[in-house]
Amino acid sequence: LSRLPAFCANRFFDGNRFVSRSELLESKLKNSQRKRERRPHEWAAAIQKKLRNHGQQYRSVKGNVVAARKLGMPCNCRKNCGAKISENNRVANFKQYWEIESHVDKRKFLTSHIKLLKPKRALTKNRIFSRIMHHFLDVVNYDGSTEKIRVCKKMFCSTFAISNSVISNAFKILSKD
Repeated sequence: LSRLPAFCANRFFDGNRFVSRSELLESKLKNSQRKRERRPHEWAAAIQKKLRNHGQQYRSVKGNVVAARKLGMPCNCRKNCGAKISENNRVANFKQYWEIESHVDKRKFLTSHIKLLKPKRALTKNRIFSRIMHHFLDVVNYDGSTEKIRVCKKMFCSTFAISNSVISNAFKILSKD
C-alpha cells in the first residue's frame, strides 16, 4: 500500500478497474444473490387456475381449450321458475358467483342460497332419510331490495353453470368444519 499513490489507498482493483470498498462488496453481493426472482402470479399454471376459478376460457394441461362458463337455459318445470326470475337477475347471480376468488367462499355462497329441511313424515322410525333441499336465487326488486325466490335444482344449477356434485360437495366439506 505504501507504494501506491494516495488516491489508490482506499480503492481496490476489480479485474479491470479500481473501485471503492463499498462498490466491491456490493458487486460481490449481487453476484451471490439469485439471478431471477420468483413470480408465481406469472406462471402458466397459476394463470390457468385463475381463469378456471373465474369461469373463463383457459387451456388445460393437455393443451385443450376449455370453453368459458355461460348461463344455462331456464327450466320449464311445474314450479314455473323461468317466469319467476328475470334474465337480468339470473345474469347478476351468475356474475356474483363467478367473481368469487376462493373455493371456500364459493361453497359458503352456495350453501347460503340453499335451505336444508328434514322430511315432515317418515314411514318407519329406524330408516335414515335424506335431506330435502330448497334452492333460492337472489332477486333484486325495482326498489333496490333483494329477496330470495325458491327455484328447482335444475334452474339453480343452470343459473350458476355448475353440476349437482358441486352442491353436494359443498355441503359435505362445510359440514366437516
